[in-house]
Amino acid sequence: MADIYRLELSGVGAPDTLIMKVASSDPGKRALAEKFGSYTNEQGFYTSLNQDLPFSVPHCYHSADDRFLLLLEDLGDEGIVRAMDGASRQQAALAMRTLAKIHGHFCLHPPEPRQGIDAGLSAAATDMQTFVLQNLQRLPDTPARKLALHYAANSEGYIRLYQQQDQVFTHLDYRPDNLRFLDELTVLDWGESTHAPMGFDLANFLVFGLTAENRRSWESWLLETYRETLGSFGVSQSQESISSSYQTALLPALYLPGLMMTHGDRDEGAELTARNLAAIEDHLPGLAKVFA
Repeated sequence: MADIYRLELSGVGAPDTLIMKVASSDPGKRALAEKFGSYTNEQGFYTSLNQDLPFSVPHCYHSADDRFLLLLEDLGDEGIVRAMDGASRQQAALAMRTLAKIHGHFCLHPPEPRQGIDAGLSAAATDMQTFVLQNLQRLPDTPARKLALHYAANSEGYIRLYQQQDQVFTHLDYRPDNLRFLDELTVLDWGESTHAPMGFDLANFLVFGLTAENRRSWESWLLETYRETLGSFGVSQSQESISSSYQTALLPALYLPGLMMTHGDRDEGAELTARNLAAIEDHLPGLAKVFA
């Protein structure tokens, strides 16, 4: 939702390159970013929350005061994992440990209150009833699709469900596009960061960062990896509460593939829709009790 440029520099003590992020020149993308407060969120993270972190983020050299403009460390093109390929088992485990570090750190050092998940879900409600619903209506009829259609048409009525869950400061777009698998995992693009149930970050990675087959094989192990790492910070969560938060986040996750089908790569959007519905199908009995 931003325009990104690589700047080449010269001079003593200067890095060879920097990444410059500015507001999108596409009116539609810019309006979408402003709707969700993405520019304010990302500048807020880099100006007040990126100190003494137990995980890696790009260094921020400058954040403008009067507009959205960030000068960030250039991580190059190494360590990129394509969403269509999915992360490996080792990469997935690293992503879960890093996610637990993020959540654990902000549980122990909570930032000043910012907009909560209710603001994002309210902003997304109209889109859920339009392009997300239209995307789902094109697909074959299955029980998972039926539940997805129900949620998309009635998402605003479920906002309270998510407000009642334990909240933590989350990335909210935690998927391979925003990660670099280097010596350690580096987490980029904090524009959607907000207070939300932990399951939103879990769902974004497990559904959109893995093939459906690998998610089914590794899901329980990865959730346990997350729980154990979270516990090392002194943050105790039962496996049941983590699984419940993850499962209920599978339906709001439908927003991303719907958005991609409308404003991005339609092939990738179709693949992510299929992965999302596969995850909903796998957890359908529990979800049906909550969203019936």
